[in-house]
Amino acid sequence: MKPNSKNDRVWTLPNLVTVTRFLLLIPIFVFLTRGERMAVFLLCFLGVCMDLLDGFLARRLNQFSELGRIMDPVFDKIAILSVLLYMVFSPVYRFPLWFFLFMLVRELTVLVFGLLLLKKTARVSESNRAGKWSAFITGSVVMLYVLGWQPYGIVMLWIAFVLTLYSSFSYLNVYLRKSTKP
Repeated sequence: MKPNSKNDRVWTLPNLVTVTRFLLLIPIFVFLTRGERMAVFLLCFLGVCMDLLDGFLARRLNQFSELGRIMDPVFDKIAILSVLLYMVFSPVYRFPLWFFLFMLVRELTVLVFGLLLLKKTARVSESNRAGKWSAFITGSVVMLYVLGWQPYGIVMLWIAFVLTLYSSFSYLNVYLRKSTKP
C-alpha cells in the first residue's frame, strides 16, 4: 500500500489499540515482580487479543499507517524481550537464558536487515506468516512459563525455537530477494 494523506495519520483506532497494548507492560511487570502468575497470564492474554484486534481494525476500517506498521512489531519485540529478560533472572519463573539470547540476536538481526531494506526500498517490511506464527508460539511459551505449566512450556519452547529459526531464514530470503532488485 502506498502512503497517502489518509494512511499517514498518526491517531487511528488501530494505533491507539497498539499503544494501549504496549502500556499493558506496566501492570504486567508489577504482577511479575509480585509473582502473581494468573494476573500476568490474563494481561498477556489481553495483549494477544489486542494485537489481533489492531490488525483487524486496520483492515476493517482501512486505517493503515506507516507508523502502525512500525509500532506494532517494534512494540511486540520490546514486550516479549523485556518479559523474557525478567523471567530469566527471576527465581520464580526460571526461564532459560539461552532462549532469551537466541531471541535477542534474532530480533536484532531482523531489525538490522529490516532497516537496510527500508533504506533501499523506502518501505516498511511486513511480517510474514512464519514470523507471525513464531511470535504466537513464543508468546504461548511465555504464558506457559508464567503459569508454571511444565513440561508443556519446555515442549513449546523447542517448537518456538524451530519455528523462529524457520521464520528467520524466511526473512533472510525476503531480504536477499528484495535487496537484489534494481
